[in-house]
Formats: sequence, C-alpha cells, structure tokens
Amino acid sequence: KISLQVFPEGGDIIAGCENVIAFKAVNEFNKPADVSGIVTDDAGVQVASFKSLHQGMGTFAFLPQAHHTYTVTVTHPAQTTVVLPDALPQGFALHADVSNKQYINVNVEATQPEVVSMVAQVRGSIYYATEWTLQAGKNNLVIPTAAFPMGVCQLTLFDSKEIERCERLVFVGYDKRLNVAISTDKEYYG
Repeated sequence: KISLQVFPEGGDIIAGCENVIAFKAVNEFNKPADVSGIVTDDAGVQVASFKSLHQGMGTFAFLPQAHHTYTVTVTHPAQTTVVLPDALPQGFALHADVSNKQYINVNVEATQPEVVSMVAQVRGSIYYATEWTLQAGKNNLVIPTAAFPMGVCQLTLFDSKEIERCERLVFVGYDKRLNVAISTDKEYYG
C-alpha cells in the first residue's frame, strides 16, 4: 500500500505554464517507498511520467491546460492514484536552481505582466530583496549567494499588492564549513 503526497513547486499549479511537481511516497509502515508512475489528463492521455530519485522522493514537470484535471498514478510497486489540485488560470510558477554554489537561479513563469518583489532570507534575516518587472512568459533572476550563510534560504515572491504568491526553500552555502582551530597553553600536560 502506497501513500503519495504531491507538492507544486512554488505553491500552485498554473495553467499554461510549465510546472514542476515534487512528490513523496511512503508505504503502509510510513517508510520511504521507491515508486514510478504516470500523469494523465481527464481524457486519459499521458502527459508525464515519473520515478523516485531517493527515499521515495522525486519531481516531474508537465504543462497543464485550463479546465482540465490531472491524475497521478503510481504503477510500481503498487497502484494508487492522486488527483492534482486544479490549475489556476493566472498566476506565477516559481522554479529555483542552486546547482551553482555562487548563485540561485530563479525562474518565474507569469501569465501576465506585473511588478513583483522577490525576498531571500536565511533564519529570518533578509540577504536579498528586489523589485522585479515580470513579462508574460518566462523571466529569469540571478541571486548571488556570497553573503548568505550556510542554511535553508526562503525565497518569497510578492505580487504588486504585496501578497505572498509563491515560496520556495533551497539550501545554500553548503560549501561554507565551520573551521575550528584549537591551541593549548602548554606543550605537555601531566
């Protein structure tokens, strides 16, 4: 018996934008389960496939259309289905990439032009904030991370009315390590 949870990257599924969906699968003992499966629309057409990468977790991308419903079906090791939340007709799809240690590459796909704000904070302290004019379609922002401490960075996108619309957590500064030097006041101790 498999239980599957799905998490749209950034918070919502947006129609007409490429969306990344993260998932987590556990078995009846609440232990991670490696799974594979497919995503189908309401007509039964396969729009994506997926396979867990580590400890029952993974991601898949797909392009939802307005007024359609989508179902995630685990086909291996046991069959289970989850209906995805309805795609919103307008909004923002937020993607974050931290594969480069020097910066966070943020991509926002918008359904219409809007002036937004992006805030990046670690442990409640803001390390980056900017106002950003989005165009309809794909928009890219590079956030340098040299001043960020090691830890979980919370990226938040606010719309023009200062309402939080998307949020993403990423780990930054994993190359920054605590360096400790120890010295003694004597060469030998009795």
